[in-house]
Amino acid sequence: MRGGLERAIAHVVQGIRSFHDRGRLARFLALTAVIWCSDALTVSLCAPSLGFSVEFPVAFLLLAGMGLGSALPSTPGYVGIYQFVAVSVLTPFGFGRSDAIAFSLLLQGVGYVVVLGWGLAAVAVERAAGEEARAQAT
Repeated sequence: MRGGLERAIAHVVQGIRSFHDRGRLARFLALTAVIWCSDALTVSLCAPSLGFSVEFPVAFLLLAGMGLGSALPSTPGYVGIYQFVAVSVLTPFGFGRSDAIAFSLLLQGVGYVVVLGWGLAAVAVERAAGEEARAQAT
């Protein structure tokens, strides 16, 4: 057991060591900020489609809750966990339970569409690269 723990700690230290390069750390932090802000903007832009508004601080809180909720054991697609988190986070801000559930389902749907779009684009790029490589090999 001790050997396994030492290997795990060594891997963690090796991963943290990659941030000793200030440029890499700055890029990581900048991209993290861009991702969080784009997700919060998406939350704020989706809310009016259901007839309410979500301010940026509430959007960040909702995203953080959903991120933490994704670490819990769940059904495929986190159905149930995200709804629980949305109700828990949004009801203190004046949302009804059904509004929070509807909003969480909308956000999940938007997330699936975005991931599907990027995935299909990646498949197309890889397919084109494979065809080009085969053409060059012949």
